[in-house]
Amino acid sequence: MMDLFYRGRAAIPPVQEAWNAFCGEFESREAAGEMFFTSLFDAAPSLQLLFKSPKAVVAMRFMIGISSIIACCSHKVQLKKEIEAQGFRHLEIDVTSVRVDFFREAFLDLMEETIGSRFNSNVRAGLQTLINYAGGAFIYIRREYAGRISLILRSWNFASKGSNDAEVMAADEEPEEGAEDEGDKEKETNANEVKQDNNVKTTKASNQSGARSSGEPSDGQMKVPTTFNEMVLFNASVMGFGANTWMNIILAQFDDMVRNVANSSRLQEECDVVSLVLAKYRGTINLPDFKAVTLASLRSLLPEGTERRQREALEIRDLHQHPLRDLLNRVVTYSAIEGEKNGCLMVDEDILRNLGYRLVRRLAKVTKFSKSRWKRQLETGQRCAAEHGWFGDVISEPLTEEEDTGTEISTRVRGDLLEDEREDTASVESEIHCDSCDEVNLGRAASRLDSQIPDCRFWSLLERNLSYLYGMQKSKHFCEWDSSHEIAWGWLWENIEGLLSSMLGKPRQQEHALGNFFRYMEDKDSQHLTQRLFPVFFELAPAGQDFFQQSTTRMYFISGRIIAMTVDMYATPRKMVEEISGIGLRHVGYAIPVEMFPPFVSAAVGLLQELTTNELAIEAFRWSLALIAKILVRAITEGSTLVMKAINTNQKIMLDKAMEVTSRGHRASELLSITVGTQSISPFYWAIDSGATVCAVAMLEDLLTIRADREAYYFGYDTLFTRHPEAVQRLCATAPTLMPTLLDGLVWRSRQTKEGFRRVNYYVKHLIQDLDGNLSMNLEWLVAHGDPKIIRHPTVVMFADLLWYKLASYKFVLSKLYFLLMLVIFVTSQAIIPNHTGQQQTREELTVMFVLRILNYLGMMCKLIFSSLRKTCSDCANGNIDKSFCIPIPAHLRSTQEAANFILMWLLIVSCAQEPLLLCLIFGQTGPDGFPLTTTCPGAEEFMASYSIATFLAMMIYWGLLLDLAIFSMRISAYVLVCGRMLAEVALFVCALLSLIVAFATSISALYFEYPSVEGAHVWIDVLLQAALEMFPQENYLEIAASSVIVFVPVVVFVFVVSILLMNLLIAQLTQSYHDAFSNMQGYARLNRAAITASTLHSVSRKRWSAFLNGLAMDTPLEFNEGDVGLAGGIQVLEPASAHPVFEDTIKRYGGSTDPQAPWPREVVEEAEDRLAKLEKTLSKIDGASETEEWSSPRAKNEAAAPEQAAWAAGAALHLPAWPWTMTMTRSRD
Repeated sequence: MMDLFYRGRAAIPPVQEAWNAFCGEFESREAAGEMFFTSLFDAAPSLQLLFKSPKAVVAMRFMIGISSIIACCSHKVQLKKEIEAQGFRHLEIDVTSVRVDFFREAFLDLMEETIGSRFNSNVRAGLQTLINYAGGAFIYIRREYAGRISLILRSWNFASKGSNDAEVMAADEEPEEGAEDEGDKEKETNANEVKQDNNVKTTKASNQSGARSSGEPSDGQMKVPTTFNEMVLFNASVMGFGANTWMNIILAQFDDMVRNVANSSRLQEECDVVSLVLAKYRGTINLPDFKAVTLASLRSLLPEGTERRQREALEIRDLHQHPLRDLLNRVVTYSAIEGEKNGCLMVDEDILRNLGYRLVRRLAKVTKFSKSRWKRQLETGQRCAAEHGWFGDVISEPLTEEEDTGTEISTRVRGDLLEDEREDTASVESEIHCDSCDEVNLGRAASRLDSQIPDCRFWSLLERNLSYLYGMQKSKHFCEWDSSHEIAWGWLWENIEGLLSSMLGKPRQQEHALGNFFRYMEDKDSQHLTQRLFPVFFELAPAGQDFFQQSTTRMYFISGRIIAMTVDMYATPRKMVEEISGIGLRHVGYAIPVEMFPPFVSAAVGLLQELTTNELAIEAFRWSLALIAKILVRAITEGSTLVMKAINTNQKIMLDKAMEVTSRGHRASELLSITVGTQSISPFYWAIDSGATVCAVAMLEDLLTIRADREAYYFGYDTLFTRHPEAVQRLCATAPTLMPTLLDGLVWRSRQTKEGFRRVNYYVKHLIQDLDGNLSMNLEWLVAHGDPKIIRHPTVVMFADLLWYKLASYKFVLSKLYFLLMLVIFVTSQAIIPNHTGQQQTREELTVMFVLRILNYLGMMCKLIFSSLRKTCSDCANGNIDKSFCIPIPAHLRSTQEAANFILMWLLIVSCAQEPLLLCLIFGQTGPDGFPLTTTCPGAEEFMASYSIATFLAMMIYWGLLLDLAIFSMRISAYVLVCGRMLAEVALFVCALLSLIVAFATSISALYFEYPSVEGAHVWIDVLLQAALEMFPQENYLEIAASSVIVFVPVVVFVFVVSILLMNLLIAQLTQSYHDAFSNMQGYARLNRAAITASTLHSVSRKRWSAFLNGLAMDTPLEFNEGDVGLAGGIQVLEPASAHPVFEDTIKRYGGSTDPQAPWPREVVEEAEDRLAKLEKTLSKIDGASETEEWSSPRAKNEAAAPEQAAWAAGAALHLPAWPWTMTMTRSRD
């Protein structure tokens, strides 16, 4: 079929052009996919049962798949690989020829209807051939490989998870839709986690392989291998391959290989990466050895038939003992007494209905299976028992049958069992509504049990009945190794070995050839390669120009980096895979189609071929670049979710549509994380960085909306701060407009009030503590942000005040008590005791004054010196040095308080050096009465002036530092801050006044008509300063006027400018500044308190912090309304009902299904918005048609009336009045 298709190669370009035209008719490719599936389901409703995922998800995957097929149709080998890969992805879908026909005809009809005449016979024939070939391939692959691949994955799940049978049974349960199921992403994430864990274990185990191979036990004894990686290393040592460390390389990648056995492209990629790593190994590599070790390990980990039956019996025995024993004991015993004819009682509908309910309830508690799954298993067992009569055969066997493994039960235990049965008969009667199981029959059965128990093992019979009752399919739930496993795993390894063998030895030669080529390449050739790469690519793929908007130099840089990556891929393959995966995730946000990569590779290889004839270097470059492209395509494909596509459009309605199909249990994770391998990207952060603020706000609102069904509440608060602990810092730095949305979402207020108060829940756990339980940095980030409005938000006020009053205030007061003591000592020794009247002070006063001053110098000055030295050394060690006018200044001095402490330290040092009492003692001079302590000795008098100034300034700084105590009252603190802000305006006034004084003083001094008693500019400065401060006597004004009118006029002008202009301007400035600062002064006050709180909390002990967290009890769920237990992680308070009126409950409650995998029902508001968006789109088409259509012919008018009718229909759907539509259409015609 494909040979016929490729014989007519002329049909390939029209097919690709028709497909591009078809996609161009829709807003997006997802819209085209949704339109196709709508028409498909209309034509064949039965096909809808095959697709369990939401239509939007299926449409996106369909468009990606069909686009890849059409893009590869010009290359036969690539097309075959692509269809093969997609065939393996559809293994779980029952593809038949009839369904392929339905699919093909619906697709062709939709294309013909959409693109019209461009859909000619060549296009139809080409697409028909492609779809037939793909459908046939899907059918063949499902028939030949589905069972084999399913067996490999099932046994691998068992082997890779060790002996956890519950996880194995849960993993072995076949999905309802296979690759198309929404749970695939979660399974892939879990698989990645298991893979990483296995890799770690492999590394650890490989380090011990030498000891194992030599027979030396590690840690004193041989460790029994329990995982696949450990078993492989163990078997390798036993089989004599312990020295083959190359097995560790394959083993590290083996999990990815096995899990992607159904994806040939991914398997090829993993093998290529492994071949690059194997190229670094210098020893001999014999790949069949790994097969022998792998199969031996799998045989060891998978249970054989006998072991499997023993496990099954033990599991059944352990699962249900007490609740089921009495009931089944009576039923089985009664059936045995009555004989084979009553064996049907075991399958009686009433008995099994009640018995099944107890089984389901019990089994759902002790296993990871859901109740619905156990019910299905029970129903299967009932049907099988009724059809085959299994229970009759089992019960007909004599109860006296000897069991070798049985244990004889003592008479006392037997008596206790009989007594328990007689006591429970009445209660069991009430549960089993069956006429045959009456009290007489059950009592008779119990009496016969006394002689039967010593001769049989009752649990053996019970296990056999339970195995039938549960309908367990043994081969499905327990993987036992058999010949089918040998065939399946042999087939897998043959494929892997073939891919690896084809590359052995080549990467080393290719790396050498490519490295030498680029190393010795001339500069002009290198520039030609980097500068011509993108132009040639644009020639091959003109659509690529729309996705590159960078400058030319930036594109040169990208070209050079890509070329360098081809060499790095050989040198460090694993590191490059991680780096390329991260680049691919970033390309998801750029919305670059994967169809752009093949022509880009072709352009790069073509340019290299122009520069060299070295075939080995060209092949090495082609192979490396193709591998890079495959990794990028995979990363983009896996990361292209509906959420990322909505972010690229920056439309809220697209994001709402993307979230409509997301399960409620994974809604938050879809908005916060996309993972490819070990690389991840946050769609929320990407929306912020790319400027998609509409989507960013919608995402944050969606995350912080509380939704509830009957069983659980869903709130993305924990997920947000777990994924992004630094969310507050990031929003403050890059998107401060989102901070109110974030903080609003952390508050829930009840719509109901009681006694004038309403309940309020503040979910501030992650604002207070980080993920490790330590103090969070959120408060410091908010202080650094410095927004007075954000800091006054009720959520911030709640947790900031909580930290202040519960922790920081106590610590702050303790620190200030010492400062207050030093202040009292300083005031007493400098301002209260000293006598400035000239009278001689008593000896007692001098002694007290001396002691207090020494205490001040030792207690305050020394403390400030040590503190300043410690902080300065810390800043120097950390490099926190700022320069001001070329002077290095430690960073801690940028704080006003630290700068004040630094100045106070030097003032105290100056005061101590000039202390009169110390100077008199040093000089040995005494007072008039001979007392050694005095302040009036000749040696101290010359320093008294400077000493007084230093103490004066120190006293002012002391009181200034005491202003920190104002933070205990926000009103006082706000007033202090406002006063501080007003000082700037006063400083401007002083500068202007001094400038006027100097200007007028020098100008007046230049006059020859001088005032007799005033000579010189410096004297006039003093005169004008007194005049400005209204301290100049009026008599002096009259004297100046009488002496010289020419001098008097400038003086009057100066007084007028100062008194009228500057003074009133100062008042206006202060008024306006106060008005501007008044609205935010509470915020600045809270910022000041928050800064002190953040700095104080770092010194809180761990014990006190733990007690604080325990007292908050934020892990206890809070009630929403009375009796409605909700979410944990918050603090509940009562606030006045009038403080924040609430008219609608902010919790969105839904009925219907409570399955966490089900999406939330669509809201009525969203449906109305969707209809309104469709209406706007229709109107835009009408406006466009009205501008372009000609109204000359009746036919044109009839054609133009079609949009008008559509507008009328849209208006009717929204229940809009008719007259606006009439006016709109009339205006458009005019």
